[in-house]
Amino acid sequence: MTAKRQKRWTSPVYAFYNPKVGINKVSDKKIGHVFTCAKPGCGQKITRYLDTKDATSTSNLRDHIKACWGLEILRAAEAQKTTSKARPMVEAFGRCILCTSMTI
Repeated sequence: MTAKRQKRWTSPVYAFYNPKVGINKVSDKKIGHVFTCAKPGCGQKITRYLDTKDATSTSNLRDHIKACWGLEILRAAEAQKTTSKARPMVEAFGRCILCTSMTI
């Protein structure tokens, strides 16, 4: 079911989260998708529940990106228009962050 829904997730916002999305099942009626931030060292998890009227909203995901990755990289990803076009850029940026934080 998640793979089928994932095909509709085309916003560049999803490029900032691991492609493997978890499922949080609180009850038969309360199910959510768990998005894990892909920034090295972060791992923040955001659950988007499917039984709400804003189940497809990306605002919480975007808010985390702004705080964690920065507005500039979010805007650059949004200029790419789709997740598949933005993901390589976001992954390269994440590797760059990891390299610059290492001490030699």
